[in-house]
Amino acid sequence: MTWKKRGSVILIEDAIPKYNIAEERYFAPKDAYYYIIDYGGGEYFLREVDEIYAYLQANISKSRIAVLLNVHRSTVYREIKRNTVQGKYHPEKV
Repeated sequence: MTWKKRGSVILIEDAIPKYNIAEERYFAPKDAYYYIIDYGGGEYFLREVDEIYAYLQANISKSRIAVLLNVHRSTVYREIKRNTVQGKYHPEKV
């Protein structure tokens, strides 16, 4: 578990030149403790108390969030739909 300040880098995914995939950097949307689990081989799993909210604030796509949480993307879409009020996701509504 690592404390990260808002705006600091929480995850860097390596570039894969062979497939024309650029390096991606994810930034902390707020001051919080983050779990960064290294699965080896450059694969990471990032968790935070309000995970979906944090990912959305970091502008990570819903499909990517599903991959990071190891769930089907429809699960993420349903969760967001269920807890959205006036166009804004509210994790505390859960």
